[in-house]
Amino acid sequence: MSELQPNRGEIAEHLERVAAIIATARERLAEGRPVDLTALEEKVHELHAAAMAAPVEEAAAFVDAVAEVQKSLHALGDEVDAQFRAFQGQFGAGVRVEAARAYTRAPEET
Repeated sequence: MSELQPNRGEIAEHLERVAAIIATARERLAEGRPVDLTALEEKVHELHAAAMAAPVEEAAAFVDAVAEVQKSLHALGDEVDAQFRAFQGQFGAGVRVEAARAYTRAPEET
């Protein structure tokens, strides 16, 4: 990114990176695979900074694309939440009960 004002190409690159991270995460979730979202926050911040630093007419060209990324991001959040709830339902209560039992047993019982 140029020091003062990013151009459309730079904003598009940031947008593509964010969209790719979201798409990959959604694919992995759909396959039941683990998802690493550690880079997402940084990439969203970079996109935001680039859009805010760009001239209005440059950033305005991406309004629709950003709205689509935002929809995908919300969908990803819903999917992560659903997977978490499913995991809790499958393992959560049982694991907590077993952990509580392990901590409440007398030493000779363990």
